[in-house]
Amino acid sequence: MQKRFQTALKDSVVFEKYDHVGAKLGKELMKASTWALLFALFGIGGYIWIRFDWMFSVASWIALAYDCSALILFFSLFYQEIGEGAMVAFLVTAGYSVNDTVIVFDRIRENRGYKKNLSCAELVDLSINETLSRTVLTSMTTLAALLVLYILGGSVIATYSLPMIIGIASGTISSILIAAPVFYLLSQFDRKKRAEGF
Repeated sequence: MQKRFQTALKDSVVFEKYDHVGAKLGKELMKASTWALLFALFGIGGYIWIRFDWMFSVASWIALAYDCSALILFFSLFYQEIGEGAMVAFLVTAGYSVNDTVIVFDRIRENRGYKKNLSCAELVDLSINETLSRTVLTSMTTLAALLVLYILGGSVIATYSLPMIIGIASGTISSILIAAPVFYLLSQFDRKKRAEGF
């Protein structure tokens, strides 16, 4: 149809691209994206439960809830549209955060096997300190790349990269300051329950 018009009018008509998602389709897209995000989060938690322990899994879910809450707060405070870019940011944040968290958890589990003379608090502290330089360097490298994309990439790339910057920053914070301390609290709770005979 477009070619017939252009042939008849001798290329004097320019058809501009028009992207619009209607209310019904937008609602279905958001619903499908939300389900995909929830399945991804539960899948990540289930994997950590099988690979490590239930305490690690619950701690990772709490850290992921923090990351998602940080992104929702960002979108709310700055009146950003929650669309496909937001869902990409949520999924990237979840993947990045759980990667950092699994590295800390793996070091905790490794140290628990080797350094039995340490208390749980000392074990968690040692594991965080051993992985801290790797976590910070990886985060800084990723944030530097995202900042370049945000500054030089134009408005379309900026809508994707800015939420991802917030997500990467919150994912780094949560893997160090939330996931490992929550694991410590859960392990203390589990030890207390075992001591009481439950």
